Amino acid sequence: MPDVVAIKQSLSDLNGLLEQENIMLLSGDYAGLREIADRKTALVREVETFLAQSGPDGFDETLRRGLSVLQKLTVHNGVLLKAAYNGSRAAQARLVQIAGERSNVGAYSPTGKSIVSTEAIISRQKTV
Repeated sequence: MPDVVAIKQSLSDLNGLLEQENIMLLSGDYAGLREIADRKTALVREVETFLAQSGPDGFDETLRRGLSVLQKLTVHNGVLLKAAYNGSRAAQARLVQIAGERSNVGAYSPTGKSIVSTEAIISRQKTV
């Protein structure tokens, strides 16, 4: 029979990591997410192993509540991760768009003729 006390500690550690991840996602501090993901993966494997070995009869009410909280935090962080991903993709697309628009901007002479950049620099000089 798997150790119930150890699995409850794993659930507590996992909840702590999810709360830490939540704070990082909300603050835009993505640097530590890889480390948290690796630690979460190890803890999830422990929980999965316990669940597979114990079956539904091996759960007490505390463990059920812990799993319920874990599920809610996981869903919430999943939404935040998706929003961060979508925001990043939108920002990248906007940067590409701006770079393309910038390349279409040119300098023109007083007659409307397109001029090369060396002429554009000269034309910026103030004339009285």
